[in-house]
Amino acid sequence: MLVKRKSDTPIDKHRRRVTAGAIALLAACGLIGVIAAMMWFRASKAYVELDDHLCPKAQGGTAYCAVIIDATDPLNDVQKAHIRSLFNATRDSIPRYGMLALFAVPDSPEARLMPERCLCKPERGDSVSALWGNPQLLQQRWNEEFERPIAGILDTILELSTAKWSPLMATIQAVTLHSSSVYDGDSKSLVIFSDMMEHSPAYSQYSGVPSFAEFRNSVYYARVRTDLTNWNVTIFYIRREDPGARHVQGRDHADFWTEYLSSLGAHVSSVQRVQG
Repeated sequence: MLVKRKSDTPIDKHRRRVTAGAIALLAACGLIGVIAAMMWFRASKAYVELDDHLCPKAQGGTAYCAVIIDATDPLNDVQKAHIRSLFNATRDSIPRYGMLALFAVPDSPEARLMPERCLCKPERGDSVSALWGNPQLLQQRWNEEFERPIAGILDTILELSTAKWSPLMATIQAVTLHSSSVYDGDSKSLVIFSDMMEHSPAYSQYSGVPSFAEFRNSVYYARVRTDLTNWNVTIFYIRREDPGARHVQGRDHADFWTEYLSSLGAHVSSVQRVQG
């Protein structure tokens, strides 16, 4: 016997609409809660407490990159412009929170053991979303606390007056001593902008460059020797116009430095000429 289905009353229809609406509202609230939790989690992960050098307090710098600028002899405008461009490319290649230590070859026979400035590379504003970060604040910090101070020091170094001495080897030694005091990781690189003309009272390449085998047995080599094991080194070679450097600079001179740095444990990735 067939039973005729009872038709819905207006009250039944109203109840079903209310129930469906409540379920939809609960689902929407749940989704909003999940999204809010995800945003909070991302924001909490994105926040990094930094020290006075812009390095994470919890872990320190993620890498170490030292840049040596040798302006002990005058640079022409083309050389300065190319050095700035190459320096900015080097800066941008450093990983987030990697350390950038900027050294100047001093005008005295002894190198200064501390860099002109050492800062960790912070995040830029375009590296985070406005949903879980503050791009404007990050960009302001990048501009005011990192980019401008570093650029200002670079400009000062490039305008230094002619110096009597150019102790590049001692400056490289100072780099390794500084790095060991602030960074204990394996990602270490050294970028050198120089004519590579070592000049100090104890040893000067203006009188000619001996074979590296001969130099390796010298007292000066023992004095400036340092540990560059696992360091990646790039040389940006500055050509000089003065006769004292012109008769020394060239392939043999660059090969001498490659052998020297390799003897210290470094990997010399390239020797490139600075324009000008």
